[in-house]
Amino acid sequence: MIQEPLLVTLSYRSRTMALVAVLVLGSTMFTSYTPVHAAGDCTVSSSDLAMDSEEQAFLTDLNVYRAQYGVGPLSVSPTLTQAAAWMTRDMVTKNYFSHTDSLGRNSLARTTDCGYTNVYAWRGENAALGYTTGSEVLQGWEGSPSHNDLMLDGKYVAAGISRAYDTSSGAWSWILDVASILDTGASKSPPTATTVPPSATPTRTPTSMPASATPVPSTATRTATTVPATSTNVPPSATPTATQVPPSPTRTATTVPPTATATAGAQFTSGERLTNGGFESGLTGWDRPSWFGSSADVVSSPTHTGSTAFRFQGKTSGPYIQQVVPASPGQMITASGWVQVAARNAAMSGAVELVVLNGSNGVVATYPIYSFTSTTSGWVPFMGSHLLPNGTAAVELRVRFPNLDGTVYLDDLSLR
Repeated sequence: MIQEPLLVTLSYRSRTMALVAVLVLGSTMFTSYTPVHAAGDCTVSSSDLAMDSEEQAFLTDLNVYRAQYGVGPLSVSPTLTQAAAWMTRDMVTKNYFSHTDSLGRNSLARTTDCGYTNVYAWRGENAALGYTTGSEVLQGWEGSPSHNDLMLDGKYVAAGISRAYDTSSGAWSWILDVASILDTGASKSPPTATTVPPSATPTRTPTSMPASATPVPSTATRTATTVPATSTNVPPSATPTATQVPPSPTRTATTVPPTATATAGAQFTSGERLTNGGFESGLTGWDRPSWFGSSADVVSSPTHTGSTAFRFQGKTSGPYIQQVVPASPGQMITASGWVQVAARNAAMSGAVELVVLNGSNGVVATYPIYSFTSTTSGWVPFMGSHLLPNGTAAVELRVRFPNLDGTVYLDDLSLR
């Protein structure tokens, strides 16, 4: 029985001749690929090609999630759907979990073999094992920075989604394939199929995967050990040179408990919960990985009040700051602060978020508070309040950019 969900992700860049590997536990390199069209290498049944209700629900929820961050929707690609369906069926039939299939192909090779042949397109893939519903796998990928970055990447417009059930383990395998150019025959309303849920469902025990600043070789295997996320950019037609980038922390997401409803007895918090919300003591109280120091740091100007503020500046992927404080179900939490978006290019995506955590440090829910969708005229305030759901043990105020491409200042952040 699978006791914990597994997650891996890949992202391919077709236009460049360089490879960038963003890794937590290991490194991956791919060489150039010439399609091999062996018999049956992309053959799937019509029932596997038709999206079931959970696959359709995942696409709907994912597009709502992207819209919250100012990112356009994904449309269904028939070729990416075929590649995803082939991969999930192959994994459950041959009892493995990986981005490399039983024919030795990575996802770039596989999507090419299945008919997606645009050499100018970016392509990426998320994989998961042990999640049953669309909402569960969305929460799982949302809780892992590299998976979440792929889902919120605005350059992707086409998607293939598939899940398949493994009767031997009682677990579902999921694949999300994405690309930056929509191919012929794509549709936002794919055919649907009714899936009869299996009688057995996997039992998952949430754990927290600590971040590691030093990559350690690792292979994704089908075991009860959580596989950390990996993200790789490679060109499809050249032998790349590897450049290593320090990883972001990965958190294993858990099943979302029922959301608490507001009642007359709801607890409204009072008093400041954040430490050093104005950054007057530098980064005291805040988590900001050292490798993001050149793009995310404390500055002396401009400030809203006091002598310091926090600045995100440049063009990079994944920079963030965050702070975790204790909390309880039923409390009303208000996040607020001041922001100045001095420069913003079209590729930039980012937000101030309130992340609800359970006692195992798993993600219960994520609430967007402010999205950096346009420049501002000087400093502007933001505020958002949420009633904390059942299962809450802590909340995290996080400012994160899946794609930073501009200059943003923050000051006087508060959590009450």
